[in-house]
Amino acid sequence: MIRTKIKLVLVVILIMALMAGCSICKTDSSSAGGEDSGSQDDTNSVTDIYTEIGTDATGETLAVPEHKHTKTQKPVYDPDASCSIYIYMCGSNLESKNGLAGKDIDELLDADIPEQVNVVIETGGAATWHSHGIANDKLQRYIVKNHSLILVEELDNQSMGELNTFVDFLEWAKTDYPAQREMLVVWDHGGDVTKGVCFDENYNFEGLKQSDFNNVLKDENTDDMFENQKFDIVIFDTCFMGNIEIASWIQNYSHYMIASEIIVPGGGLNYKVIAGEFAYNDDEAFGKIVCDAFMEQCKAKNQDNEVELSLYDLSYTDELLNELEVLFANNIDSFSESDADAIVEREINDASMYRYIADFNMPMKNVNSYNAVDLYNFSSWINFGNNDNLEKIRVTHNKLVLYHVGSVTIQPFPEHDYYIDLCNGVSLYFPLDFNKSELEDYISICPIEKYAEFLDTLYMNIPDITLAFENKGSINSDGFFEIRLTEDSRPYLKEIGIKVWKKRKRDNAYIKIGTQAIDTSNSDDLRFVAPFKGEWLYFGSQRLYVEGYMRQNINYLTASIWLNDEITGYNFSGYYGSDKKPVFTEGTVGMLYDENGLIQRESGFQKLKEGDIVEVYTGDVYEQTETFTINSENMTPEIKMLEPGTYRLQFIAADINNNFISSDYALYSVTETEVKALGVTRED
Repeated sequence: MIRTKIKLVLVVILIMALMAGCSICKTDSSSAGGEDSGSQDDTNSVTDIYTEIGTDATGETLAVPEHKHTKTQKPVYDPDASCSIYIYMCGSNLESKNGLAGKDIDELLDADIPEQVNVVIETGGAATWHSHGIANDKLQRYIVKNHSLILVEELDNQSMGELNTFVDFLEWAKTDYPAQREMLVVWDHGGDVTKGVCFDENYNFEGLKQSDFNNVLKDENTDDMFENQKFDIVIFDTCFMGNIEIASWIQNYSHYMIASEIIVPGGGLNYKVIAGEFAYNDDEAFGKIVCDAFMEQCKAKNQDNEVELSLYDLSYTDELLNELEVLFANNIDSFSESDADAIVEREINDASMYRYIADFNMPMKNVNSYNAVDLYNFSSWINFGNNDNLEKIRVTHNKLVLYHVGSVTIQPFPEHDYYIDLCNGVSLYFPLDFNKSELEDYISICPIEKYAEFLDTLYMNIPDITLAFENKGSINSDGFFEIRLTEDSRPYLKEIGIKVWKKRKRDNAYIKIGTQAIDTSNSDDLRFVAPFKGEWLYFGSQRLYVEGYMRQNINYLTASIWLNDEITGYNFSGYYGSDKKPVFTEGTVGMLYDENGLIQRESGFQKLKEGDIVEVYTGDVYEQTETFTINSENMTPEIKMLEPGTYRLQFIAADINNNFISSDYALYSVTETEVKALGVTRED
């Protein structure tokens, strides 16, 4: 079957989005009532009080700031209290592509909502709404009564990622529908602490950053909203908002929070439960019901891989922040030196070490640019024997995370023990996908003073140019292509890969057929060899276009395929067995990202099954490919000799800042009987 050029170009866009690892995403798929007693402190929880925790490496006093809000008493549950649920629903492409916002509105309409409960919704942010007559060119405000969606107000369209839009919604909702118990729900894509939420499709996916969200709540126009009464609960029906940073900010305005530190799949939260159970339960019981209903819904829809959700008691946020101040103060001290040259050298080496540790504590392994780690696991790894501090972190962490539900398996690579559930309920920003300006922004808003200092010390003095070639490319005595980096590159090196191209006969153009990752752990002299033997990965006797990365000597690979005539990603891993022969997993199918680089809600990963019809994408839009049927004998990829022709190789080396340098090119001739190196060239 021959595919059109247009369809193949779309595949290129999709696989680029897949490998980009965008962090902006939501995937496709105790007391209550009454007013608080006591006043609230300023929203900056760090006071001018510092606590001495010992002396540093130079003998100077080591002190950390103390986070301390004036506590507000949690209201006592009253079953007769009036209740309001305010839903800020930015539909984005979740609605325009899959109608997911409308489906959650369906759940609200199906709910048996008690008379004393107001359900208030603001809609917008989507290029197309698929149900309920919701407009795409206006902001619309609705209430849900008697299983009906009632339009009460329309506004000119404006970005739901703007502060003023959000502030105006809060003011209107709390003024027109006040209640003794109030809940805020934020609905859309979510990202790490620097990316934010509510990405308006009508305004270039402009989003409300978490720093902006904090400023919204601190705005002088909204101070009076919270003077006497906090929200009972703030719910983020988005991905990646279960972090210590957002908890630090939201504690000023809510007693509890519900959020996930990773992906929220296609069905999102259960709105029939949210609307129907709020009035009948105190906040803690209600939060647990919401979390359990979320997991039950995920399981029913076969979306319970790589999910978790937590209920947070925000009154314990400061307690955990204080313990984290101690943790990072001790770590700063551990790599402090009096000699200036030694400090620079240690900073570089420690930056590599901490990044390596963080990479093993990502709560979601298959999102490479999601800049966050599981807070407790990361704390455990970098603790360096201070067991008293770690135990305090564990205790306060478990006070903050009042209730936690989650899955065990992480997709799309479930076969290896390395891919296990590392979520404990709270994440922490860490620059895994390093961007200097982004890190500067984070440091300026980081709620943990010593962590900001920790990151600044580790990363902000690293030079922009870190890697250099001593040998930019040559053919060694074995006929293999090799390079060598300078010794000064050693502390910065993150990973190395080889890009491979095939020379097309029809026009002599070089067409990229994929990338291979190189193991960097065994090169003491920073010399790296491309073991090109004219072999490549094939599936169903057809060459795969593959991209991937290596962890612990395992290659994690993704290729584009058509599955039953639908474009998707084929995700698998490979390693060398004890007999030195390659072993490949059956893998899974599913696309994590859409063409906009946003994670899809309906992105559940499934294994191929017998009878599936598959066609691969080879990298060449002119190359003819044919479908084949999956059976028990062709469930996994295989290594085969490439078709005869000329091939080109190039090394790409990346540093811990994700800056790249490229080698010269090596040319190879592949025939049916031999592979021959033709030399090295600098020509593109």
